[in-house]
Amino acid sequence: MITDMVSVCLLVAVAAFLLIVAWKAPPDLVLRAGRRFSSASARERFRLYLWRQGREQEVDPEAILGFRAIAAGTAVLAGVIVWPANLFLASFFLAAGGLLYVLPGKYLERQEERRLKDLRREFPTMVTLLKVFSRAGDLYQAMRVVRGAVRGELKRQLDILAAELEVFPLPDALDNLAKRAGYGPLANLVGVVLMAIQTSADVEEVLDTFARHAYDERVNEIRREIKVQPILMAVIPAVMSLSLLLLFVFPMYASIIDRLSAF
Repeated sequence: MITDMVSVCLLVAVAAFLLIVAWKAPPDLVLRAGRRFSSASARERFRLYLWRQGREQEVDPEAILGFRAIAAGTAVLAGVIVWPANLFLASFFLAAGGLLYVLPGKYLERQEERRLKDLRREFPTMVTLLKVFSRAGDLYQAMRVVRGAVRGELKRQLDILAAELEVFPLPDALDNLAKRAGYGPLANLVGVVLMAIQTSADVEEVLDTFARHAYDERVNEIRREIKVQPILMAVIPAVMSLSLLLLFVFPMYASIIDRLSAF
């Protein structure tokens, strides 16, 4: 018994040491692991997420993928080491390895969803104000003024646009905005505006059409959220009640029946 406990303690110590090594791995090792144990599509996907979120200078996608590979690999190795001595600890390390492999990508995907949701919320306001300010001046000046009236992710994108307008022509800066934002309606707006500029069409009419569509989509989205809330409010109590029955009430009745059957 004592020997088994000592063996388990030693195996857990080795597993913990492997995880610490993975956490403190040298940066060059992490980058090499990211290039070696990830596909080109995964690296490109992570790089695109970081670029659109404005974090490409802060974090290298290969560093994220390298840490994922090292941490997940060492956790799985720790689970394999502990497996002969303790199945519970082995399962814990294997599950940790799976989570360490999945979580970085899920985190970036979640951040991307929040970014796009922020763009959807502010986009109707941007189009409406752009239409109003473009009447008083040209589209170039309207873009500069509108960025002070919006907030969040859209303001960040328009701030970058304003900086690029100092260097690039308006069509190039708008094209960069569409690629960087990665938001379909905004990319469509940019495409139509660029076409209107090239063909000398009425930009105000284009913006008016987009403003109506943007507000309709926003209203429909809010309606869908409102419709979902009663369903959730009905499902959550039902699930909680069923859980209480399974965890407490059923075991209590089963215990009473067992005692009665013993007489």
